[in-house]
Amino acid sequence: MKENTTAEGLTVMYNEVKGTANGMMVSGENITAEVTGESFSITPDADWHGTTEVTVTVHDMAYPSDQASSSFMLTVSSDGEEPLAPPVVEPPKKESSGGSMGILSLILLGALGANRRRKLH
Repeated sequence: MKENTTAEGLTVMYNEVKGTANGMMVSGENITAEVTGESFSITPDADWHGTTEVTVTVHDMAYPSDQASSSFMLTVSSDGEEPLAPPVVEPPKKESSGGSMGILSLILLGALGANRRRKLH
């Protein structure tokens, strides 16, 4: 299937011996599945393409340990369109010298003050 599409109406056939209600689960990496009765749909993650394993499990609702699973490889091909990269906004650069100039000023003031005291005595 192509990326950014949904495969719908995938049907699971199974044989129920006990006549009880059944449930179905569909799982795999990079996909989302929606189960409706005895069928399901698969939607790959947005802008994802590649191959992934999909597992379909049918279980007895009254006896959940009574279950059967089957897996298949799903290949999602590129639609040929690359997603646009979000624009990167850089914060404005500060032109302040920050605290380093403040500390330097304090050191210089301290040195001048010490020099003045020496001259007064």
